Amino acid sequence: MGTSILEFGSRPVDGLVYESWISTACGRLGEYLLEVRFALWIVMTNAELLLKIDNALLAIGPMLTATWANVQSIHRQLIWCRAQISGEPSEPKQGPLTMGLIATREFDMCGDKTELAALINQIQHAFE
Repeated sequence: MGTSILEFGSRPVDGLVYESWISTACGRLGEYLLEVRFALWIVMTNAELLLKIDNALLAIGPMLTATWANVQSIHRQLIWCRAQISGEPSEPKQGPLTMGLIATREFDMCGDKTELAALINQIQHAFE
């Protein structure tokens, strides 16, 4: 068999329900790539989402400085997300959520906090 590729992804389906998939290309049959795709449904409750948000806020708290604007942006977006779930008052949404992209760049690509970047991305996906 030829190539072996493993791919992961997820997309919001309805509210806080996600369709996550794993796609593996197992080989080739003539010109056609054989592909196997597994669907997995993950439901995140508001309580679970609040816990994830609180954990992310705790993790980035020590990094908050006046000179690290990207962490301030992530913090502001997490606070907004928390308010939406808990019913607390919040400032208006400033635009599309970008905390996942920022976290990936700051904590994963340019840092060593891969798990924190993944957590922030999970939170953002819950609001898209």
